[in-house]
Amino acid sequence: MLLIDIISGVFIFIGCLFVFGGAVGLVRMPDFYTRLHAASVTDTGGLLFISIGLILQAAFVFDNPMAAIKIALTIVFLFFTAPTASHAVAKAALMANIIPQCQNGKSVVDESLTALYKDKDKDLSSVLMPVDPPEIISNFANAEADNKDKST
Repeated sequence: MLLIDIISGVFIFIGCLFVFGGAVGLVRMPDFYTRLHAASVTDTGGLLFISIGLILQAAFVFDNPMAAIKIALTIVFLFFTAPTASHAVAKAALMANIIPQCQNGKSVVDESLTALYKDKDKDLSSVLMPVDPPEIISNFANAEADNKDKST
């Protein structure tokens, strides 16, 4: 059992290094998007290594295969939800006009895009979604109705 303890300890230690690297990235990165990237990538990597160590402990040291299965299902669940949540947060920040920045503090947004939302009535969210959502839904419904007419 000593070998399993060493192997699982190494996996947990590597996972902790990933999580610590994400914490350092949160402090050291210059803007919101790079901080979000540092947190989300290391969060997933840390989860994987720590969970592998915990699965080894649950299966071989504590002789509890159900706990190992639950940890494995947690890995699967979090591998789908964590990147999706990070993407949603980044898109919400972009819609709230938090512009990505270069190292020199200037905006990454191209000059052609800045010309589009330079007017007072337009902001970045109007450039990213120039059509109102109800209009998109009505256009989709009209397209579906046209497809039904063509098939009959």
